[in-house]
Amino acid sequence: LSSGEWQVRKEAAWAVANIFTGGSSEHVQCMVERHDAIRPLCDVLRNGSENKIIVVALSAIEAALAVDADRYAVLVEEYDGLEAIEDLQSHSSNEVYRKAHEIMETYFADQEEDEEEDADGPLMDEDAPNFTFDKPAVANTFSQPQAIPSTGFNFSFN
Repeated sequence: LSSGEWQVRKEAAWAVANIFTGGSSEHVQCMVERHDAIRPLCDVLRNGSENKIIVVALSAIEAALAVDADRYAVLVEEYDGLEAIEDLQSHSSNEVYRKAHEIMETYFADQEEDEEEDADGPLMDEDAPNFTFDKPAVANTFSQPQAIPSTGFNFSFN
C-alpha cells in the first residue's frame, strides 16, 4: 500500500477499506497494529486524485477511529492525516467534503476548539458585548502612580 504503482496501491487501499468497514474490531486492530495500515490511507488522502478513492480512504479511517478513537487519532495526526482531512473540508466534491467534515466533527472537534483557543487576540465573553483580555503576565511594578508632566508628552522625533 505504501509503495508501488498507483493502480496497485489504489486496489490495496480498497482491500484495506473493505476490512476496516466490513470486518470486526479485531480485524481493524490487527491491520493497524501489525501492518500499520493507517499510514498508507493517510497517504491516499494527501496524494489521491480520484474522489472515489479519497472517500474510500476517509471511510476506512473513520471505521478505524470508531474502533479506538484515542489511539488511532494519534496515528492519523502523526501521519499528517489530520491536516489532509482538514484540507479536504474545502474539496470541490461534496461527498469528499461531507465525509471529511463528519470525521473532523466526530473525532477531532476537541482539537479544533483547542486551535481556536490558542489563536492570538482578545477573547469574546459570550455573555457580554465586550472583549475580555487576559491578565498581564507582569504586575505593575510602580509603587506610586506616575504623574503626567504639566507640559504634556512630546512624541516628535526631532
